[in-house]
Formats: sequence, C-alpha cells, structure tokens
Amino acid sequence: MPRQSVQLVPEKALSALIHLERAYQRALDLQIDPLQFALGLPSLAELGVFKSDLRWLSHKGYVESVEECTTSGDTNRRFSANLNTSFCKTTCFVLTTAGLALVQSRQRRKEPEVALPVRPEGKPPAGASSGRAVLPYWDRERRVLRVGEFIVKQFRCPAQNQEAVLAAFQEEGWPNRITDPMPPTDEHNPKSRVNYTIRRLNENQVQRLVRFFGDGSGQVICWELLSRALS
Repeated sequence: MPRQSVQLVPEKALSALIHLERAYQRALDLQIDPLQFALGLPSLAELGVFKSDLRWLSHKGYVESVEECTTSGDTNRRFSANLNTSFCKTTCFVLTTAGLALVQSRQRRKEPEVALPVRPEGKPPAGASSGRAVLPYWDRERRVLRVGEFIVKQFRCPAQNQEAVLAAFQEEGWPNRITDPMPPTDEHNPKSRVNYTIRRLNENQVQRLVRFFGDGSGQVICWELLSRALS
C-alpha cells in the first residue's frame, strides 16, 4: 500500500494554526460561535506570523478570514465576509474544520512536522532528515516532554513555571528562543526566576536530550538538542 504523503506546514503557519486551535477550543468550551474568539491580524503579526503564511492557510482551506465590524453598541463581535486575501488590520481569522483536523492529526502523532527551520548559522541541525525538523513535543495533557519516542521530562507534581515555558515553546512551534512567558509576580525577581526555571528544566531529565539556556539578559529562554538526540 503506498504511503500517504504528509502535508508539510511552514513553521509560522503552524504557529498560527496552534493559536487558532486554542481559540477555537475556548469557544467550544463556552458553547458559543468560534467567530467570537477569532484572532485579528495585528495579534497574529505580534506572534511573528506573516500575511503570506495566512494567505497560504486561507488558500489551503485551513482558516477562514472575515472583516470585523463591531461597534461600541454591539453586545457581541460582528463580522462581514472577506472576499479576498488583501488582509488589513480589521481582518480576523478562525480555524476551519479542515484546519482543526490538521492540528489534531499532528497532536495524535505526538510530533510536529514542519518545514525544517534554519538555525542562526544557516545550517539545519545535524541528523535532521530532509524537509523535517527534529523537535521536542510538550504533551500538556499528560505533562510529558518528548523528543520522538523518548521521554525527556515527566511532571508528577505541579511545576507552573516550567510548564508555562514548555507550553509557550509548543504553541510557537519550538522556535530557537522565546521571551519569558511566565505570568508576572511581585514575589520573585523576573531575571532570577528565569534563570531558576532554566536550571529546573535541565534537572531530572529521564533522557538528557534537550538543554535549555538563556542569552544573558534574564528575559529570554533558548533550547538546543544534545548530540545524542540527533544520532
């Protein structure tokens, strides 16, 4: 039987899908129209998603674009149809049934399949196959961090800060670095908290395959695969 081809999704397009799926699920939880949780173009742009990524998703049928026309007197958000892909600041996006199925199929495989990201030095990570990146996967429900079939960390007790960092990496499609995603608190110095969380992420790994580190600013968290994960 011929093997079914896998749809490769550009990294930023996958990031958009993940955020839209999260908004879609919140609407389902409240049992309201998913359009009420539609994400606007400015919000997606802040996440690094380009118009070209959204056009690609739109043409593929994974997202629907609408124009928000809500006024101050409206009790709910209102939208009109968007008949083209000339997006502007009032354009909003919502996941389609096809887009939801795509995200869920990737979640079932437990491994995001995205176009191979380019590292700062312009080379893919060693051991990565052509067209596919070697990426960790954070399973929020099971609270397990994996690389492929290998468990890296499994949390049996609440670890709010570590889990917030891993969730942010997962939602963004595992970019090389993210800005501190932990909620602000008056109890801890932000830089000290970042450094402490990085240290805790590197401790007690079942399989030591991922190293987390900072950039010296105390505001950024980075990651890299260790050589044994690439062999």
